[in-house]
Amino acid sequence: MSIPAGWYSVAGTNDVRWWDGRGFREVTLVDGAPRYRFAWGLPAGNYLLGAVIVLVFGVVSLFVGDSLRGGGWLVLLVAALIAVGFGVVGVLAMKTLRLPPPTGEPVRADAVQPLPGAAEPGPIAPGWYAGPARDKPRWWTGAQWTDYLVYAGVPYPARGQDERVRRQSRRVALGAAGIFVASVVGAVIAGVSGAVGVAIVLSAIAVIALAVAIGLRLGERRAMRPFIRPLLPPAGPPIA
Repeated sequence: MSIPAGWYSVAGTNDVRWWDGRGFREVTLVDGAPRYRFAWGLPAGNYLLGAVIVLVFGVVSLFVGDSLRGGGWLVLLVAALIAVGFGVVGVLAMKTLRLPPPTGEPVRADAVQPLPGAAEPGPIAPGWYAGPARDKPRWWTGAQWTDYLVYAGVPYPARGQDERVRRQSRRVALGAAGIFVASVVGAVIAGVSGAVGVAIVLSAIAVIALAVAIGLRLGERRAMRPFIRPLLPPAGPPIA
């Protein structure tokens, strides 16, 4: 028998986490409000960004090592530390997804009510309806919108998502900015050393990293739109 989505205590800890029907998520209930432990929900994102940083810094180290005594090892050390940091966050996020399922009753905190599935009398039937983003329908109780939507195919709390998106966007932008700086430094050193081909490649990486950093900052508000509670009742038929 499946366990319905809700807030449950995690065995062996003091945490109250969101169970989406399949597994615990990285969002916890703190003082009656959802809080995200990690800005990253997908561990693979951490590993990928860490690998890219090591790759770029590794190429840069080839030239820094020739120009500065011991500089190559220093650059590789910095890259390794950054990659390890991303990897640790990824491992912790994966550990959260592998927590054992809840065994007790859900925690009923007034601040996070009503939950998905709650029904109230009203002119529009309860159900999942399109909100600001059609691919993230939100639960309508029949009288009001809830703070829960469908995210990645499972019900998820919308409250606190703006904070998660903001933190994730800024961290990825910071990583992209680091890649940009490393690529620019490497391109300059490669150009001075006569390695024109490598300088061109690193310059292209720098342009891409800069575009990613700027794009994330500009798209931050757009990315948070689906998590803002609509002001008007649903206008179309239920989605699911």
